[in-house]
Amino acid sequence: MATYVAVAFVDRVERGVFNRGEWPLHITLVHFTSALVPGSIAEVIAGPARQLLGATVRIGEDDMFGKRRTVQVSLVEHDARLQRCHEAMTTELIGQDAVITSPHHSMENFRPHVTVTNGRRVNRGDVIQLTQVGLVEMRPDGDARIRRIPELWTAE
Repeated sequence: MATYVAVAFVDRVERGVFNRGEWPLHITLVHFTSALVPGSIAEVIAGPARQLLGATVRIGEDDMFGKRRTVQVSLVEHDARLQRCHEAMTTELIGQDAVITSPHHSMENFRPHVTVTNGRRVNRGDVIQLTQVGLVEMRPDGDARIRRIPELWTAE
Protein backbone atom coordinates (compact mmCIF):
# COMPACT_ATOMS: atom_id res chain seq x y z
CA MET A 1 0.00 0.00 0.00
CA ALA A 2 1.22 3.48 -0.85
CA THR A 3 0.11 6.83 0.56
CA TYR A 4 -1.49 9.50 -1.62
CA VAL A 5 -3.19 12.86 -1.33
CA ALA A 6 -5.67 14.36 -3.76
CA VAL A 7 -5.39 18.15 -3.64
CA ALA A 8 -6.69 21.33 -5.23
CA PHE A 9 -3.59 23.40 -5.87
CA VAL A 10 -3.55 27.09 -5.01
CA ASP A 11 -0.08 27.50 -6.52
CA ARG A 12 0.40 26.65 -10.18
CA VAL A 13 2.25 23.33 -10.58
CA GLU A 14 3.36 20.83 -13.19
CA ARG A 15 3.53 17.06 -13.08
CA GLY A 16 6.74 15.79 -11.57
CA VAL A 17 8.68 15.66 -8.33
CA PHE A 18 9.15 18.21 -5.56
CA ASN A 19 10.95 18.09 -2.20
CA ARG A 20 8.94 17.14 0.88
CA GLY A 21 9.55 20.53 2.52
CA GLU A 22 8.53 22.52 -0.57
CA TRP A 23 4.83 21.79 -0.83
CA PRO A 24 2.94 24.16 -3.13
CA LEU A 25 0.00 25.86 -1.41
CA HIS A 26 -3.01 23.55 -1.70
CA ILE A 27 -6.28 22.35 -0.23
CA THR A 28 -6.21 18.67 0.70
CA LEU A 29 -9.27 16.90 -0.68
CA VAL A 30 -8.55 13.40 0.66
CA HIS A 31 -5.52 11.66 2.19
CA PHE A 32 -5.44 7.88 1.78
CA THR A 33 -3.51 4.66 1.26
CA SER A 34 -4.16 2.32 -1.63
CA ALA A 35 -2.75 -0.75 -3.32
CA LEU A 36 -3.79 0.68 -6.71
CA VAL A 37 -1.19 2.21 -9.00
CA PRO A 38 -1.43 5.98 -9.61
CA GLY A 39 -3.02 5.55 -13.06
CA SER A 40 -5.83 3.46 -11.62
CA ILE A 41 -6.38 5.91 -8.77
CA ALA A 42 -6.55 8.72 -11.31
CA GLU A 43 -9.34 6.89 -13.15
CA VAL A 44 -11.27 6.58 -9.88
CA ILE A 45 -11.06 10.26 -8.91
CA ALA A 46 -11.02 11.91 -12.36
CA GLY A 47 -14.74 12.71 -12.41
CA PRO A 48 -14.87 14.62 -9.12
CA ALA A 49 -11.51 16.26 -9.88
CA ARG A 50 -12.74 17.63 -13.20
CA GLN A 51 -16.03 18.81 -11.67
CA LEU A 52 -14.12 20.92 -9.15
CA LEU A 53 -12.08 22.76 -11.79
CA GLY A 54 -13.08 26.39 -12.08
CA ALA A 55 -14.76 26.54 -8.67
CA THR A 56 -13.95 29.55 -6.53
CA VAL A 57 -13.51 29.42 -2.77
CA ARG A 58 -13.13 32.12 -0.16
CA ILE A 59 -10.54 31.99 2.60
CA GLY A 60 -11.87 32.38 6.14
CA GLU A 61 -10.23 32.70 9.51
CA ASP A 62 -6.95 31.24 10.68
CA ASP A 63 -6.76 28.24 12.98
CA MET A 64 -4.18 25.88 14.44
CA PHE A 65 -4.25 22.16 13.53
CA GLY A 66 -2.37 19.10 14.67
CA LYS A 67 -2.26 17.16 17.92
CA ARG A 68 -0.44 20.00 19.65
CA ARG A 69 -2.16 22.71 17.61
CA THR A 70 1.15 23.88 16.14
CA VAL A 71 0.25 23.87 12.44
CA GLN A 72 -1.06 27.25 11.24
CA VAL A 73 -3.78 27.06 8.60
CA SER A 74 -6.26 29.32 6.85
CA LEU A 75 -9.70 27.73 6.78
CA VAL A 76 -11.70 27.66 3.57
CA GLU A 77 -15.27 28.87 3.96
CA HIS A 78 -17.91 26.21 3.29
CA ASP A 79 -18.36 25.62 -0.42
CA ALA A 80 -20.87 23.03 -1.67
CA ARG A 81 -18.83 22.16 -4.76
CA LEU A 82 -15.67 21.55 -2.71
CA GLN A 83 -17.62 19.43 -0.21
CA ARG A 84 -19.19 17.35 -3.01
CA CYS A 85 -15.76 16.74 -4.55
CA HIS A 86 -14.33 15.59 -1.22
CA GLU A 87 -17.28 13.29 -0.53
CA ALA A 88 -17.31 11.82 -4.05
CA MET A 89 -13.56 11.13 -4.03
CA THR A 90 -13.76 9.61 -0.55
CA THR A 91 -16.70 7.37 -1.48
CA GLU A 92 -15.11 6.26 -4.76
CA LEU A 93 -11.77 5.49 -3.11
CA ILE A 94 -13.35 3.50 -0.27
CA GLY A 95 -15.21 1.54 -2.96
CA GLN A 96 -11.79 0.59 -4.36
CA ASP A 97 -10.52 -0.58 -0.94
CA ALA A 98 -8.50 2.55 -0.21
CA VAL A 99 -8.09 3.44 3.45
CA ILE A 100 -8.81 7.04 4.38
CA THR A 101 -5.95 8.27 6.56
CA SER A 102 -8.00 10.63 8.74
CA PRO A 103 -11.58 9.37 8.65
CA HIS A 104 -12.49 11.60 11.61
CA HIS A 105 -11.74 14.61 9.35
CA SER A 106 -13.73 13.28 6.39
CA MET A 107 -17.21 13.56 4.97
CA GLU A 108 -19.36 15.78 7.28
CA ASN A 109 -16.22 16.58 9.33
CA PHE A 110 -14.18 17.77 6.33
CA ARG A 111 -12.38 21.03 7.23
CA PRO A 112 -10.76 22.34 4.05
CA HIS A 113 -7.80 24.60 4.69
CA VAL A 114 -4.56 25.93 3.26
CA THR A 115 -1.54 25.29 5.48
CA VAL A 116 0.93 28.12 5.99
CA THR A 117 4.06 26.75 4.31
CA ASN A 118 7.54 28.24 4.66
CA GLY A 119 5.99 31.62 5.50
CA ARG A 120 3.79 31.48 2.39
CA ARG A 121 0.08 31.72 2.94
CA VAL A 122 -3.33 32.87 1.81
CA ASN A 123 -5.26 35.52 3.74
CA ARG A 124 -8.77 35.93 5.07
CA GLY A 125 -11.07 37.21 2.35
CA ASP A 126 -8.93 35.95 -0.54
CA VAL A 127 -10.98 34.42 -3.33
CA ILE A 128 -9.19 31.59 -5.08
CA GLN A 129 -10.19 29.95 -8.33
CA LEU A 130 -9.34 26.25 -8.32
CA THR A 131 -7.75 25.59 -11.69
CA GLN A 132 -5.65 22.51 -10.88
CA VAL A 133 -6.46 19.30 -9.04
CA GLY A 134 -3.74 16.73 -8.63
CA LEU A 135 -2.87 13.35 -7.24
CA VAL A 136 0.28 13.41 -5.10
CA GLU A 137 2.24 10.28 -4.24
CA MET A 138 3.76 10.79 -0.79
CA ARG A 139 6.81 8.51 -0.94
CA PRO A 140 7.42 7.57 -4.57
CA ASP A 141 9.74 4.59 -4.92
CA GLY A 142 10.00 4.54 -1.11
CA ASP A 143 11.81 7.91 -0.96
CA ALA A 144 10.36 9.93 1.94
CA ARG A 145 12.34 13.03 0.87
CA ILE A 146 10.22 13.70 -2.21
CA ARG A 147 6.64 13.88 -3.45
CA ARG A 148 5.46 13.14 -6.99
CA ILE A 149 2.51 14.51 -8.94
CA PRO A 150 1.69 11.66 -11.35
CA GLU A 151 -1.68 13.08 -12.41
CA LEU A 152 -2.86 16.67 -12.82
CA TRP A 153 -6.18 17.98 -14.08
CA THR A 154 -6.12 21.60 -15.26
CA ALA A 155 -8.98 23.91 -16.22
CA GLU A 156 -8.89 24.85 -19.87
